[in-house]
Amino acid sequence: MKAYLLHHHQLDPRRWDHFIGQSPQAGVYALYGYASAVEPDWQAIIVEDGGRWQAVMPLSMRSRWRYQACLQPLFAQYWGIFFAPHSPASPMSLGRQKKCIEAILGQLPKCQLFSVYFSPRFTYPLPFYWRGFELHTRYTYQLSLQAPATELFNKLAPPLRRQINKAERAGMRLEKLQSFGVFSDLLTLNRKTGKSLPDQAGVRTLRQILDYLRKNELGELYGLLSPTGEVLAAGMFMWYRQQAVYLLGVQLPAAKSSGAMSCLLWRQILAAKTRNCEIFDFEGSMIAGIETFFRKFGAQPVPYLHIYKNNLPILIKWIRELR
Repeated sequence: MKAYLLHHHQLDPRRWDHFIGQSPQAGVYALYGYASAVEPDWQAIIVEDGGRWQAVMPLSMRSRWRYQACLQPLFAQYWGIFFAPHSPASPMSLGRQKKCIEAILGQLPKCQLFSVYFSPRFTYPLPFYWRGFELHTRYTYQLSLQAPATELFNKLAPPLRRQINKAERAGMRLEKLQSFGVFSDLLTLNRKTGKSLPDQAGVRTLRQILDYLRKNELGELYGLLSPTGEVLAAGMFMWYRQQAVYLLGVQLPAAKSSGAMSCLLWRQILAAKTRNCEIFDFEGSMIAGIETFFRKFGAQPVPYLHIYKNNLPILIKWIRELR
């Protein structure tokens, strides 16, 4: 078993995407084109045995304060390690996972800061712990789509059902938003009210993500419109391997009490069912108010790991904490 570090330009995109798609940790965030949209200079560690890939790990290496950092890219909920596929009857043993992780750690570029989020299906972090990394549990919220739509609706919190009914009675309609500018304008408008939303660089990244998703039929930008055609709420949604993902959404500040955002998400949950998705991932949240909103849809908390190591000088640590 050997491991080596490559720039993504040295990889075969089709081989990479095939491996990611077959991995137990599979996710849209690690696909070649998506990774290139969120991190144009990404690298990867490949673990190989007998000519076959056993594990891969995409990396976003950054230089900060003259120190090297391995960080989670913006708009990529999970990266970390992706193992080779295996059958349920013959899963990859923990011993083999340990060898793969140790091989990856042996090729990890020297960095003073490591902060990466791993898939919920990555469940063996001990080799990191033994090397002095910290293991922090985070939570996303996921909704199972196995039940019929009527049952899912009945399980919504009563206030949420009332909001959705209110929006539908008002004649709001769901449409694909061909123009990204409408979404960008809503983000800017909400950012001016003090909300923590992507800056201009982040908005450009979102545009690149949307271009990739549309080209590969993996996602779309949708809006909920008033009867007069005004966009009251908008969101980016993705679907990959029977899982739908709510990437980011925003609503017109004046439409906060209209039920537009609740209705938009409900319509996308129904759309995910028509695509035969089994899970709707809300991508969070650890923020109390947002967590409450997602929980009203009947979604359940799902843990995933944030693996972290900070060897920055004390002064730099202090400055970083202040930020």
